[in-house]
Amino acid sequence: MVLQQHRLQWYGHVLRKDDDDWVQKWSMKYRVPDYEEDQRGHGSLQVMKKDCHARKLNKDDAVDLSRWRKLTKDVR
Repeated sequence: MVLQQHRLQWYGHVLRKDDDDWVQKWSMKYRVPDYEEDQRGHGSLQVMKKDCHARKLNKDDAVDLSRWRKLTKDVR
């Protein structure tokens, strides 16, 4: 679950970036090809969405850094 916590921390960081920031643009559009998803069982943004859904998090939570840290600190 440590990996999930780190993914959520990174995702929150990206969501707080400006829309024109290259990291934000790249991260929100990057997708692992389907054949790699099947082989490895993951796909960048899809995994983030599943993590957020499992913790009942949304993009609005990420705007407030202290709240996001609190919500993602003890991911179990």
